[in-house]
Amino acid sequence: MSANYNSNNLSVLINSDMGFSAAVNYNTGVQPTAVTVGDFNHDGKADLAAVNTGSNNVSVLLGNGNGTFQNPVNFGAGTYPRSLVVGDFNHDGNRDLAAANQSSNNVSVLLGNGDGLFQAAVNFGVGTYPNQVAVGDLNSDGNLDLVTANEDSHNLSVLRGNGDGTFQPALNFSGDNPVSVAVGDFNGDGKLDLASTNYNSHSVSVLLNTCVSVPNTPTPPVTNTPTRTRTPTNAPASPTNTAAPSQTPGGATATPNCTTSFTDVGTSNIFYTDILFLACRGVISGFPNGDGTFRFEPNSNTTRGQFAKIATLGFALPAFTPATPTFSDVPSNNVFYQFVEAAAHAGAITGFSDSTFRPNQNVTRAQVAIITLRARGYTILTPTNPTFSDVPNSNFAYAAIETLAARGIINGAACTSGQCFRPNDNIRRGELSKVVRRAVESQP
Repeated sequence: MSANYNSNNLSVLINSDMGFSAAVNYNTGVQPTAVTVGDFNHDGKADLAAVNTGSNNVSVLLGNGNGTFQNPVNFGAGTYPRSLVVGDFNHDGNRDLAAANQSSNNVSVLLGNGDGLFQAAVNFGVGTYPNQVAVGDLNSDGNLDLVTANEDSHNLSVLRGNGDGTFQPALNFSGDNPVSVAVGDFNGDGKLDLASTNYNSHSVSVLLNTCVSVPNTPTPPVTNTPTRTRTPTNAPASPTNTAAPSQTPGGATATPNCTTSFTDVGTSNIFYTDILFLACRGVISGFPNGDGTFRFEPNSNTTRGQFAKIATLGFALPAFTPATPTFSDVPSNNVFYQFVEAAAHAGAITGFSDSTFRPNQNVTRAQVAIITLRARGYTILTPTNPTFSDVPNSNFAYAAIETLAARGIINGAACTSGQCFRPNDNIRRGELSKVVRRAVESQP
C-alpha cells in the first residue's frame, strides 16, 4: 500500500504467488503523506489510516477482510500532519493514533473508541517542524511514549506517556536537522534506543538509552536455572489453556544490606515491607524523579507486561528465547519481551485468541491469581463452597483464587454480600507487591 500525494488516495496491491496485483485506489483527504495499519474496530480485519497534509486530518478506512476497504472517515489533526503511528496509549485495548504536525509543531493524539471511530485530537507540543513520529516504551514504565524528529529545531522530542492517553512535556535531545527517527534496542540492554537520519550531515545519529528503571540495585537477568516440574490437575481456564510451568523453588535472592527506598513509600505505608522485600531482590523497580531518587506509585495499576516481568524475576522462571516471538504484539524489541517469553514458556501466562498478549493492558486481580498459581505450581483446591461471594465456582479463575486464598496469599474485603474479591478489578502496584511476596514465601 502507498499514500499518493498528488492523487489524494491510497493504492493497495494484493500479494499473490505471481507477484502483486494491479493497484486498487481508495480516496483519502487532500495530499496524504503517510499510511499505517491497525485493527481499529476489533473485527480481526486490517484497517488503514492516512495523514493528509492538505486537509489537516486523518482518514480511516475500515477493512472488509478481503483486500477491499470502506469509504474513509476523517478526523481532525493539527496543521500539515506528516507522519502517523498506531499504539494503545491509554491501556483500554483499543488502537489509538498519533500524528506529527509539521506546521503547528505538535503531535495530535486521537484515542480510539474501539469501533473504528476516534475522539477529538489532543495536541502535545514538540520541537519545530516535526517530520516524523515514532512510538515505544522508552522509560520502561509500561506506557507507550512518542518521539519526533524536528528538522528546524535540530533535535528529537520525547513525549513520555502517562498511560491514560496524555503525555508529559517534551524532553529534547540535540540532533542535526533530523528528518526521521526509529526506535530499537541497538545494544541488547533491554532498553529502546533512538536513531535519526540527518539531512545536512548525510549521517545517522544513534542515541543509546540511559534511562534508569531500577532503583539502587540492578535487576538481575533471567538465568537458566535447573527446574523441577509440578503439573496441577484441573487447571483453571483462561483465554487459552496452557500446562503448568516448570518452576524453581523459592524465588529471587535479596541483596545484602539493601537500602532501597522510594520517596512515596514511607515506613507507615501498609505495603512498605512487601515493596522493600521485592525491591531488594531486584523484582520491582520505580520511576526516576529526576533528582536521583525514585518513586514507586503504589496506588497505580499494573500492566500485563509489567506483571510478566515481576512474575519471571520474583518466581525465578528460567529464560527462554523462541525462534520467533510467541505473541504478535510483543516483538523481540519490546522491553518486556524476555520476561513475557520466559513466563509463556513456563506456562505461567497465555495470550488471547488473536495471538496477542496485550502487554499494555492493566492486569486484573483474577489474572494475577491465575498467573501466580501457574508460576508457583501449587496443588489446586476447588472447595464446594466459595470463599468469596463474587467468585462462584463457575468463575474462570475460581480454582486459582480459592487455592491462593487457602494459602493466605490473597484475601478479600467485606461487602454487602459477605466477603468479596473483586476479580475483574485492576490490581494496584502496592497490592501486587503483597501478593508476590506472599507467593515467594509460600513454597509449592
